[in-house]
Order: sequence, then structure tokens, then C-alpha cells
Amino acid sequence: MTGWRVGYLHSDEEIVREILKVHDSLVTCAPVISQYAAMGALEMGEWDVKKFRKKLYRKAGYYLQTAG
Repeated sequence: MTGWRVGYLHSDEEIVREILKVHDSLVTCAPVISQYAAMGALEMGEWDVKKFRKKLYRKAGYYLQTAG
């Protein structure tokens, strides 16, 4: 879902309070379709995550071999 404005934050309450001071004035809500797509990815995306992870490890291995 690269480029889709969906994300989350996990931190201490004090830090979150400080972040929200700026965040709320800079960001609007993600479109409804993006919210549903994110829910679908979280609920049913395990196979795709495994496939993507495999691809990234393969690319990283290639890079490490060539960067030597």
C-alpha cells in the first residue's frame, strides 16, 4: 500500500500528546477507501506480507553480495 496515507503511532502518553499538537493541524483523515484497504490488509494480508518479505530478503542478499 505504498503511498496510501495510513499509519499508526505507539508511544508513551506524554510523547503522543506532544506529537498531536502538531499532527492534528497538519494531517487530515485518510480517505475511506484507504481505511478499508488497510483493514483488509491487516485482517487478510499475511500471505502477501510473507511474499513481500521473501522478495526483500532476496534483494538485500543481492545487495550485500555486490556491495562486498
